[in-house]
Amino acid sequence: MATAETAETTTRTVKPADHPPLLAGDRGPIAMSRPGLHETVLKILGPLPRGVILDCHAGEGALAQDLLAEGFDVRCCDLYSELFRLDGVEIKRGDLAGTLRRIADHVRDFARDAAADERP
Repeated sequence: MATAETAETTTRTVKPADHPPLLAGDRGPIAMSRPGLHETVLKILGPLPRGVILDCHAGEGALAQDLLAEGFDVRCCDLYSELFRLDGVEIKRGDLAGTLRRIADHVRDFARDAAADERP
């Protein structure tokens, strides 16, 4: 997912002493997304089999915490991994924008080629 140049793994069980003041303290992660988004994600994933899931743009780790509670094996990635507050979960620093753009390009090309193949 993240490239070797941008991937940096940090596993935290204790928040570092040099955390920015905004993140200092013992509180757990809070949602940084729009209200209701986590509930929607959990509702969609609820009936699916449990397995590994990527929380990309993990923020502080609030969704990851909810997914863990639901039985998923959660992997996290964020451009700003220093914001991550969920103890005992690995976070990888990385920017997936380029990777996702390449995937979208491949999907678009595949759809275009498939449409061309169906033409008389």
